[in-house]
Amino acid sequence: MPQFSAFTPFGLLAFCGSPSDGETIYNSLRSSYGDQFDLTEGTHQEASIYARAITIACANGIAKRAGNQLDPLKSIEMLPALERDWGVVPGETDNIVTRQQNVAAAEAELRGARLESVIDALTTLLGTSFVKFRVTPNAELATDLPTCNFARADLPAKVVTLIDPVVTTGSAINVVYAPLGEATTTIVPGDALTVSGDNGAQAEIVTVAEPVSTSQPSSFWATFTKSHDAGAMATTANFPRWISNQRHVDIVVTSAAALSPVTRNKIHRVMQRIQRVVSTWSIVTTSGGNIGPFAVGTSPMGTTCIGTVTL
Repeated sequence: MPQFSAFTPFGLLAFCGSPSDGETIYNSLRSSYGDQFDLTEGTHQEASIYARAITIACANGIAKRAGNQLDPLKSIEMLPALERDWGVVPGETDNIVTRQQNVAAAEAELRGARLESVIDALTTLLGTSFVKFRVTPNAELATDLPTCNFARADLPAKVVTLIDPVVTTGSAINVVYAPLGEATTTIVPGDALTVSGDNGAQAEIVTVAEPVSTSQPSSFWATFTKSHDAGAMATTANFPRWISNQRHVDIVVTSAAALSPVTRNKIHRVMQRIQRVVSTWSIVTTSGGNIGPFAVGTSPMGTTCIGTVTL
């Protein structure tokens, strides 16, 4: 770092090992005059060279500072404008560095959902709090098609709700229903119904069987494998529900970052804007080179996997 001198007044002093701009320009001007003038310190010609050198150095400094305003990691005066342009709202306790990192992460979103782009955005946003971006390895990939009901698109969809809960499984039972929407909706033998499609654990597809109850027209017979609450929805509409972890990633951060609501919200914001709509992610912390396992009364909720996963 250059020492504070006549060539490094406030505004030109920088953390750099090379000579200051003012001194470099001054020496260059002196060399250009050669021996034609008396350039002894204090003479009129030497003072003129010094004044020109400092003026040019200040102009260069202003130009550099103006150029830095386009770089979110260096911007100061234009930082509020960059935040407005990128839709970044600074937190109440965010300092200048944190605000710059937030804008830089938002700018990195334009590079798309490529792996290096996502990692760069998270690294810029979190700094040393970011540990690893863990993509699900092939050995852990799993796919399940639990409730894919591919009905004919030209047939009107029937939607009903169950009046009574389903508690008997494994054998055919008669279920009373109420139409939802169209009052004339009638379930007939052969209809394939997706039941409790909004409940991932209880969703299933059942096929309506004979006979049709004459005493209770608004009912159907079917064999269920899972129980269902009263009011559960059943529909013959297309229900292509596919469960897979092929687009799931673990964002591994420090314990403090994993427990911070502010940091978690920032991560979610970046991931929601940069990742594809089918992608899912978990914000977790690490312990001894692993993620998990969860320990009751010890592990923080929402930041630790149930099982052990090697990083």
